[in-house]
Amino acid sequence: MQLIQQRTFWEVYHNPTLNILEAYWKDTGNDMEDDEFKDYLLNFVPLIPQYQVNGFITDTREYHYLMSIELQEWHDRVIAPVYIVHKLKNIVFIMNEEFLVTSLSIQQTFAEENSNNLRVLYTEGLEEARSIFMQYRDKEQTKSYRFYEAIV
Repeated sequence: MQLIQQRTFWEVYHNPTLNILEAYWKDTGNDMEDDEFKDYLLNFVPLIPQYQVNGFITDTREYHYLMSIELQEWHDRVIAPVYIVHKLKNIVFIMNEEFLVTSLSIQQTFAEENSNNLRVLYTEGLEEARSIFMQYRDKEQTKSYRFYEAIV
């Protein structure tokens, strides 16, 4: 994997084997402002066509930033259409059950009108998250893992 973006709150890698991006949030998200969060996403979306990926994994186990309703709506208007235009096959979030409130704000974001057109999965580990993309690469049966979708 190649590190392609390193910032205060996250690191983003290109995984050419699976043809995906992997974003790893750091344990500094409590200090993030809404404008900073927007900046992160606005700098992330150009990576999708640049690397011509099929999807991405976001590891939110260290993510402690709570997205406001306004920010969720902004994401649906500005960011989700980019995912749709580039025909991302899967977006997978690795979540920590201990942080239910921040996890819920992520799930609510992808329940918005435009985001609802995307295939978004939630799981608890990196191996499980990568397995989704391995199915497309190997075109063979992979180990079965538990994924869940948000009920909001």
